[in-house]
Amino acid sequence: LFKDRVFLSGTIIGAMMFAILMSITFLLPLFMQQLLGFPALDSGFALMPRAFAMMIGIPIVGRIYNRVQPRILVSLGVVLVSTSAVLMSRYTLATSSSSIVTAIMIQGFGFALLFVPLTTVALAAIPRFRLADAAGLNSLIRQIGGSLGLAGFATLLPHFVAAAHTGLSAHLDPGRPEVQARLAAMQAGLAAHGLDAGAARQGALRILNGTVAQQSSVLGFERMFLFAGLGFLLVIPFAMFLRRPAGAPKPKIDLH
Repeated sequence: LFKDRVFLSGTIIGAMMFAILMSITFLLPLFMQQLLGFPALDSGFALMPRAFAMMIGIPIVGRIYNRVQPRILVSLGVVLVSTSAVLMSRYTLATSSSSIVTAIMIQGFGFALLFVPLTTVALAAIPRFRLADAAGLNSLIRQIGGSLGLAGFATLLPHFVAAAHTGLSAHLDPGRPEVQARLAAMQAGLAAHGLDAGAARQGALRILNGTVAQQSSVLGFERMFLFAGLGFLLVIPFAMFLRRPAGAPKPKIDLH
């Protein structure tokens, strides 16, 4: 089955698509709940526009599929999904719900452009007597891709956060005027609430360390989203093999 370049390319792109889909579905609610303070229900509602965008986009793509080459639709879908991930890489602690919804909807339309062509063209040239095997194998590789993507991103996230924390901590030199000014302001604020000088100093250090940890997490998530978006662009060369066949080949059954 993998000797068919169209089937192989469609299966590889489908596996990468599910890897990105599962990874972002895992990362985005985590970012919203841990860093933006969203309740679990609100973070779930924030993902709904992607489903709505796919509900609108999939019928439209189905109608234009016979008029536009699959490789064009898939390439455009990859670009839209990558664009949405790059937009997510710019999220900060001040990111609003509207910014999240915009990126999610772009991603939904991107996945709509991917699902229909990949499912259709990958199996279009497969002989009928092998169609069940091809469909099962295609689905299996997609699920494996999604599982590997989820496991990989969940493993990389703590490393990216730790690297960001190390980089930020290197700039917290107690001798720098900026650091001294920030500590003095926090210490004065704590002292105004009744803490003695020693307790206020320790409290200010803990607050500063918490701020660094929080910003490190933001930078770690930003790097993960950017990694997902740029990495997904690598499948565009495979999309060039997604040509609609002139006609499905007749099955060749070996009777020996």
